[in-house]
Amino acid sequence: MLKKYLALFVLLFPFYVYAEKELISSPTPTYITIDWAHHELHEGDNYHFSEVTEMTSGAKAEWLIFVSADENKHPHLRYFVNAEGETKTDLIENPDTAFGVVTQLVSNHNRNSAKTNNTVIMSMTQLSTGGTFLDPKSFAAGNNSPGQGITPEEWVLDAGSRYVFRVTSGAANNIVSVLIHFYETNGAP
Repeated sequence: MLKKYLALFVLLFPFYVYAEKELISSPTPTYITIDWAHHELHEGDNYHFSEVTEMTSGAKAEWLIFVSADENKHPHLRYFVNAEGETKTDLIENPDTAFGVVTQLVSNHNRNSAKTNNTVIMSMTQLSTGGTFLDPKSFAAGNNSPGQGITPEEWVLDAGSRYVFRVTSGAANNIVSVLIHFYETNGAP
């Protein structure tokens, strides 16, 4: 019965599930199911950037996310933000101006992999303008209590495009922790 439901799940959500057969001390095959992002971790294509910063009220921090023009690599991005006070986040596609200054360290989650990321993340000293705001969020609003902003869905970023991830503090002495997580797939997105 379990195999029937697992097979149905795999059929309904093929983009999310990676299943492989493995024999476990019996002649009956057992399915081990992991989500696709976890599969990419094992393939060595799973990366993250993180930073912790103290921000004043009204201050903005931005990171430029430059996606390689390689049509065969498609980054799937999620972000996580923890903050002590009121905070707003934006994911902006193709801003009119965006100047990245310092390339940031992006770590591969698979420490045994020699693969490197095609997607580049840079810190910015000049704020971007324009662009399409894809995912504005606000959290811990007005109560100055700790909060968390998470994009629950992945964004599949367009090859050769620029994105800006912006954090705006609405509180003084706001300790903000940013994690940008992505994995890169080969072939069609």
